[in-house]
Amino acid sequence: MPSAHQKRLFAAACAGIFGFGLVIGFLGPLFPFPRFQEILAGDSSRQGSLSGILYAGVLAATPFVGPVIDRFGNKLVLVASSIVVAASLAGFAVLATYPQALAAAAALGLGGGGLNIAANALTADVFGDRRGPFLNYLGIFFGIGGLFVPTLVLAARHVSLAVVIVAAMALPVAFALAFALMEFPAAHHARGFELAEVLRVARYPGVLMFAALLFFESGAEATLGMWNPTFAHYLGAGSVNSSAAAEAYLAFVMLGRIAAGYLLRRISKTQLVVASAAAGTLACLFLAVAPSFPVLVLASALVGLATAAIYPTALAVAGDRYQRFAATVFSLIFTVALVGGWVFPKSAGILAGRYGVRSPMFLPAAGLALVLMVALRLRASEAPL
Repeated sequence: MPSAHQKRLFAAACAGIFGFGLVIGFLGPLFPFPRFQEILAGDSSRQGSLSGILYAGVLAATPFVGPVIDRFGNKLVLVASSIVVAASLAGFAVLATYPQALAAAAALGLGGGGLNIAANALTADVFGDRRGPFLNYLGIFFGIGGLFVPTLVLAARHVSLAVVIVAAMALPVAFALAFALMEFPAAHHARGFELAEVLRVARYPGVLMFAALLFFESGAEATLGMWNPTFAHYLGAGSVNSSAAAEAYLAFVMLGRIAAGYLLRRISKTQLVVASAAAGTLACLFLAVAPSFPVLVLASALVGLATAAIYPTALAVAGDRYQRFAATVFSLIFTVALVGGWVFPKSAGILAGRYGVRSPMFLPAAGLALVLMVALRLRASEAPL
């Protein structure tokens, strides 16, 4: 059983990853508000650019956060990132122009990127050889955070945009105060390290293979998230229920991560990642050939359940293997993964334009097949998975 101190630190990590989920799920529900539409001037390309700037902020922060954690510890990053998120949300409450919205979105992404790396690095550090189950449990709170603002908007549909934003802003403010009052583990390299040591992380045996694994996994996830509602509409779903397949996917991802914590008491991380990638490939193929919307909902649930454990369990193995600069390794892996999450949906758009709406849905299956190949290669190499 975890000690009381471990439980407190895990609660802090869950708050951090919840905050990252809130950041990722923040913009979408706000776009329909009249005040936001005024700022966007009815231009859908501005909406896309705003979302892109948020992800660019996450990507910009990610390579640098890990070395900061290894040098100064998680507390600094968690407190500072929460403050940046809260300040950017405050900016959304008062902004009046599109350039101001772009600046606020960039800051929001920067803060979110810090919360993501810190939450995962803290969990991996605190739980040692038990990090596998707890990184899976941690991922559940990312999903809950992603649903927070949409649920808030749905529950308070008659309130103003400012009220929704202020309610969301209260959480990172509370998190920052709680983090500031908590005691965290000391930094692994509090006495400092040379920059050359950090740069050598990319040459550690197996690191780039872990990065490749999560590049393909993130690409598959992002493609499903962005194209599932469009494919549902293509299969005949109405505008009201077209998101049901995506919701089934997310719900079963959370369920799958609960199950992964149980399974990791009985099978190795190797076996779980390989089995998940194999099952995920088959489930994605089933999804791509779905003949009707009800079958798509079922297939989406199966994909979520099959693939849920891949990301956190692969991170756990990386944490096992690269303990000296674990946070820096996480930064590198997450950076490559984020690129995959950008490249795959872009490629899906090109495929859809040339070959129709169904064609992009084969990309996740291809991505998961490549995850399986990399996982098997890692298992057979001197960098065991």
